[in-house]
Amino acid sequence: MSLTIRYIRSSGPASIRSDLDSGLSILTGFRRLVLVPSEISMHMSEEIRPRRTTLLSAAGFLVLQRLLFCVICSPRRSGRLKIEEGRMKVTYYGHACFAAEVSNRTLLFDPFISGNELARAVDPKKVPADFILISHGHADHLADAGDIAKRTGAIIISNYEITQWFGRMGLQKTHPLNHGGGYRFNFGRAKFVNAIHSSSLPDGVYGGNPGGFIIESADGNFYYSGDTALTMDMKLIGESIDLKFAALCIGDNFTMGIEDAIRAADFVRCREVLGLHYNTFPPIHIDEQAAMEQFKAAHKNLHLLLPGESHNF
Repeated sequence: MSLTIRYIRSSGPASIRSDLDSGLSILTGFRRLVLVPSEISMHMSEEIRPRRTTLLSAAGFLVLQRLLFCVICSPRRSGRLKIEEGRMKVTYYGHACFAAEVSNRTLLFDPFISGNELARAVDPKKVPADFILISHGHADHLADAGDIAKRTGAIIISNYEITQWFGRMGLQKTHPLNHGGGYRFNFGRAKFVNAIHSSSLPDGVYGGNPGGFIIESADGNFYYSGDTALTMDMKLIGESIDLKFAALCIGDNFTMGIEDAIRAADFVRCREVLGLHYNTFPPIHIDEQAAMEQFKAAHKNLHLLLPGESHNF
């Protein structure tokens, strides 16, 4: 069998795709190189017929295929290329609450604003949301979720038990997830991943198992750890997805502290970290300057925002 090499001018972000049934297609920002069996090329229409062709033997194709993968693919993630996207705006609302603007939608995480003295400058009645994602059932992660959902009509995404709890409160726009499961929404895909913590709802009802979220979108990907200890599961995240930033708990006592958060950033292979769950209560007070220096020494950037402050990742 012989094969055809086809060159096509192209534009846009770099990516890579391999289809061993019909050949190899590599797309760069400058030129597209498509390898297809010559038998297929003979039947191509004039619109897509190659302008320049070179015939290779099957053995030659395999050699070229291996060479191209070695040159183009990242040595850290075989078969993957890092895609450059635009900036993603993230607004911090205090404690573990933040919002990310994703595909023209506002994703609000763990809204606890009205009960947080450090966030007194933030008016929860003005906080926007299209989706509200809740990691677990503790009041310091969902106290304002119901009111914001009623005002905005946002969909609440959480574990099954928490979505059922909100349903009994009259909020029917919910979407339950369970660990390892994901779903594609109009902003992208949300996946519910493991966290080690406790979870009971404000009225004492069982809140299901706690978790974190991976968000994948055309604007970029990020990971929110939720309240958790350091886990080896985080390594699986780093092996499977490129992240713009990771939102990690850093306050110690109830969650990871600074040292474990740095290791978590290593595990998920992310240099940009949004610090969460610190300073709200005396047991989780941190030395902010020392924390940023520790991250810097580990070649990472720790972003500690004021409530209401935004940053573009």
